[in-house]
Amino acid sequence: MIHPSIKAEIRYLHAHKGLSMRAIAEKLHLSRTAVRRALRQDKSTHKKRIHRPSKLDPYKKEVQRLLTEYPRISGVRIFEELCAQGYTGKTTILNDYIKTLRTQNREAFFRLQFAPGKQAQVDWGSCGRIDVEGYSRRLSVFAMVLSCSRMLYAEFTISERIEEFLRCHVNVFSFFSGVPETVLYDNLKSVVYQRSGPVVQFNRRFLDFAAHYCIQPRVCGVAKGNEKGRVESAIKYIKGNFLAGRSFTCLCDINGQVRRWLDMVANVRVHGTTHRRPVDLFKDERPLLGRLPEACYDTAVTVPVRVSKDCFVQFQTNSYSVPIRYVSQKLTLKATAEKVYVYKDTDQVAVHERCWAKYRSIEDPDHFAGLLFTKHNAYANKARQRFILLGEGAPLYLEGLAQAAVNARVHVDRILKLADLYGKAVVVEAIAKALEHDAYGAEYIENIILRRRAQEQCTEPVNMLLFEDESGFGDVTVPEPDLARYDEVAGNDSEPSEQGDDHGNE
Repeated sequence: MIHPSIKAEIRYLHAHKGLSMRAIAEKLHLSRTAVRRALRQDKSTHKKRIHRPSKLDPYKKEVQRLLTEYPRISGVRIFEELCAQGYTGKTTILNDYIKTLRTQNREAFFRLQFAPGKQAQVDWGSCGRIDVEGYSRRLSVFAMVLSCSRMLYAEFTISERIEEFLRCHVNVFSFFSGVPETVLYDNLKSVVYQRSGPVVQFNRRFLDFAAHYCIQPRVCGVAKGNEKGRVESAIKYIKGNFLAGRSFTCLCDINGQVRRWLDMVANVRVHGTTHRRPVDLFKDERPLLGRLPEACYDTAVTVPVRVSKDCFVQFQTNSYSVPIRYVSQKLTLKATAEKVYVYKDTDQVAVHERCWAKYRSIEDPDHFAGLLFTKHNAYANKARQRFILLGEGAPLYLEGLAQAAVNARVHVDRILKLADLYGKAVVVEAIAKALEHDAYGAEYIENIILRRRAQEQCTEPVNMLLFEDESGFGDVTVPEPDLARYDEVAGNDSEPSEQGDDHGNE
């Protein structure tokens, strides 16, 4: 093996001094074979690759055409097209060729700069699934970034409907305490109704929203996600820094955590591009944002509904009750993120907490009051349901009432009235105390409640109507209760007296 320094000397003497191999060998005391080997290594040792025809050659122009017309087309789809045209080769050679073409066609981009208050960028991000009241729902994140300061807002939803899209806008404008001049979007259905090349027809409701907040919507070119790179990067940051390694119990929990993360991490970090904290740059951008309108835009879902024969209206697989007088009528339903309202013209006839689960019935017992007193079987069934829903211990106490020597329907009705008067928590506590002593009857529950309230010196409600004859059972005779059991039931709650032992032995 010739030393590199000697090899360099041989090359120099041959190239610049014009010495022959014999002369170089004599001068450096080497064999001519060694000199010949060194001079050969000076030339390229790589053999010229001989191009051999491949099965892909006749289809290369077709591959180039497909990539030009459809830049995002997959290799699998190109393979399917070529096979339809007679290609019999494998995918490996095809994918290698596609890779060379895409490498050659990579674009270079300018980094755009924006003045404070001029632009924001918006997009949705898909974040897997989350459990909502027992149902697995798709989880999305709405993100908006101010292009100058990089101030970030994020909110998680289980829907990407236009109403949720607009509601998130209302929240983010409140978060920024202002409105940017223009907002850049992808070609979302909530924004773009249809598009033909550069001609964009916007969604009418979105345009009405944009006019309300005096913003100018802009949309990216087709397949030009790089035009809103700031928000694209923000969504990657949310997935990698916020979602990764955290657990969430519900939608409310994840949104509470993301708000704290925005305030304590995302907007106070040193940004990798600006090398400034977004919250610091935002101090200069905030005064240049547009003013918020006096009233927020109404983002509620508004749909016409018809009341069923059992006095419910349907909305997103769930049923919501309305008063019986509106049976079979056409009404209007408006749903916000928290509430569901039902209107007859401009009069509100029902309001419920919005249910985000599926196939649930949400009802207000007052809506069926008139119907229950005319249909005794329905009344009894609804009363049992209400009683069971009082809380822990209620089902067991209902079973005890059914086995006791009392009219269970009358006592259930009286206990429900006690719940209306004093609250469910108080009645559930009394039921637990009564169960300890196997005391079944409304009079026991009432006595426990009244004794406890007397000890706490509570003022009794006015006009107690516990035994009014609305249920149609006024002719029922209730057995005289054993008053000695009251002291037994409430014995643990009363203060011991000096004669307590004598009284207990009587």
